[in-house]
Amino acid sequence: MAARRGPWRLRHLLAAPHRLCFAAGALLMTAQAGLWTLALAGGAAAGLPPTPPWLHALAATSGFPLFIAGFGLSAGARWLRQPVPATAPLGPAVAAWCLGWLGLSLAGPGGVGALALGAAVLGGGDLLRRLWRLVRAAEPSLQPPLDAVVRMLALGLLALAVAAAGLGSGQPRWVRMALLGLLWGSLLPAFAAAARRLVPWAAEDGPARWLQGLIAGQAGLLVLAAALPTLPEPLPLMGALTALAWGAWQGTALWRWQRRHGLPNRFVRLLAAAGWAGAAAGAALALAWSCQAAGMAAAARAWQLAATHLLALGYLSGTALAMVSRVSATQSGQAQAVDGPLLALAGLLALTLAARLAVLVVGGPLVPVATLWTLTTAGWSVWLLRWLGRLPAAPAAPSPVRVPPCANP
Repeated sequence: MAARRGPWRLRHLLAAPHRLCFAAGALLMTAQAGLWTLALAGGAAAGLPPTPPWLHALAATSGFPLFIAGFGLSAGARWLRQPVPATAPLGPAVAAWCLGWLGLSLAGPGGVGALALGAAVLGGGDLLRRLWRLVRAAEPSLQPPLDAVVRMLALGLLALAVAAAGLGSGQPRWVRMALLGLLWGSLLPAFAAAARRLVPWAAEDGPARWLQGLIAGQAGLLVLAAALPTLPEPLPLMGALTALAWGAWQGTALWRWQRRHGLPNRFVRLLAAAGWAGAAAGAALALAWSCQAAGMAAAARAWQLAATHLLALGYLSGTALAMVSRVSATQSGQAQAVDGPLLALAGLLALTLAARLAVLVVGGPLVPVATLWTLTTAGWSVWLLRWLGRLPAAPAAPSPVRVPPCANP
């Protein structure tokens, strides 16, 4: 018998690590989106500091590590055949992460912002330590792919530490380098590694080690390009080839799977949309490198911004929308995870991405884009909290069958 939904209770957010991490990650993304919208619409009147684009981009990634930690500490523990850790001890680390990021957005660049980001890094380090202990306690044959995810998260924390140092020393170039390393060298390969267990076409045709090496090389080239005023001539060509390899694998694996199996349900369709955005991100980044090799600096910057938004809004956010929502709903007794409201939110996310790309092409204000993003994250937070605060109720016991006594002959 299918599990029934129990009543909503705030304390249920501490019933499992994924509940706390998912709720905190979604609410943090909503808060960051709202602060960005206020800063664009009239930050001075609201008492907010000016928000450089690279600082907004950095803050927009703040929810993804919490989603990864929630998966790793709940589903990952079961993959590793280890007990799921208690949730309450995670509270201080999650609070430090969220408060640190909010402090950075409120303080802006400078020493206070650097200290706030440093506090977030400390909280993330504690979550990473707990994930690493789970992996090390498991049998070696069970550790992949979670061991790769943990290593990618460690690289992400290192990038954030560099960003904090850049904020404190007044070096925005360091922050841009850290942002590129975080997106392309930490979050993308972490999602790609987890996809080998979670995404059907990646499970059938998962990226080989050489492709993971290409992704790492791509991140290194992007960081190097942000650090140096000009790149030696062969490096942009190498960047174009590695970006094209990632996009081609993503698109080919998805196309082959769709030919064999189609798109059988709503959940797979959401994942497929995110997968095609990932393929488009690789193609856009390849065009950016090609323009840089041809000496077209303005076009290269525009294509790199397009690739960044296709990656962050399309691939990472789309994958998180599908996977986080499915786990949140099914673990709360909902058999059909993808309902009408979630499909509407996915459409709003696609509209946000299209609007941002349109601004890149034809220009225009960013306030409507920021408003769409805020509505998307706020709506998703409400949708998630509806399920994360519920536990599946025990199946109702069947009524006893009353057998009338036999009549005496």
